[in-house]
Amino acid sequence: MSTVHPSNIPAPFKELGRLRRRSWYWLTPAIALGLFVCVMGSILWWLDARDDAQRYGTLVRDVDWAQQSMRLRMLAARDRMGALGRDLVRTNMTEGRFLDDARELQVEHPRSSTWPGSTPSARRSGSRRPTAAPARPSA
Repeated sequence: MSTVHPSNIPAPFKELGRLRRRSWYWLTPAIALGLFVCVMGSILWWLDARDDAQRYGTLVRDVDWAQQSMRLRMLAARDRMGALGRDLVRTNMTEGRFLDDARELQVEHPRSSTWPGSTPSARRSGSRRPTAAPARPSA
């Protein structure tokens, strides 16, 4: 007679279900670890994107502030030059007073009140006097 070995007997349905559940139990930690890595990666990406946006916003504000500051300085210099020109035309201003006011204007606004054709060393030394513009040729 042949004897039947227990290993050759197919497992009942309950045994098969238990084996399947055991394989899912082994996969659960791997799935949880993968989900954790994905969540942490997305949080790091979001924080980096937020930091980049914040730095860009700060840069835009700084550039806007610098632009407005330069605009206000240039408007103040323009107004001061216009007032100096009006005073020169309306009153009998002496050359000495005009040069004093012009030097004061250059000290207050060194970059926006340079004379055409002057070199940086001449501007700093203050030794060069402003000259009248050359007469235009009549056509």
